[in-house]
Amino acid sequence: MAERFTQRQGEYLTFIHLYLTLNKRAPAETDFQAYFGVSAPAVHQMIVSLENRGLIQRTPGQARSIRLLVPPETLPGLKVPPPVALEGTAFAERYPHIAFWVKNHGWIELGYDYNTDTCARAIDEGGMPWGGGEIGQTVDEWMQTLETGLKECLAELKLR
Repeated sequence: MAERFTQRQGEYLTFIHLYLTLNKRAPAETDFQAYFGVSAPAVHQMIVSLENRGLIQRTPGQARSIRLLVPPETLPGLKVPPPVALEGTAFAERYPHIAFWVKNHGWIELGYDYNTDTCARAIDEGGMPWGGGEIGQTVDEWMQTLETGLKECLAELKLR
């Protein structure tokens, strides 16, 4: 049987599947841009192409309405290099307070948590000293929010 989609289309379909699984909602076009490191028109063209091939379905006029019409077991893995914006930048340079927290105090979690109504959390053995972020933000925005929140939290706790 011939492939129903190209390798690149498969990567987008896999991204949709994983995003839906992790976030319980469809990705926005900006989420594709951030992950794949491509332009808005390139993402839109791919989404239209996937819809025209019957691989996804969208509800006109409704944001984040992508539905996957391909069985997940037929999807390939993601084979995408890191976005260009992150190349050459060490994590600790980009997020020094997060790096300090993880190295010295605890761990972080990203993704919406219904119990705490947060999307980015700093956690240690004693609980969650900082949590924030909004469900409509991108992962990059969660990281920036977490970086800013941890900076203030660490200063308040006099840990840095």
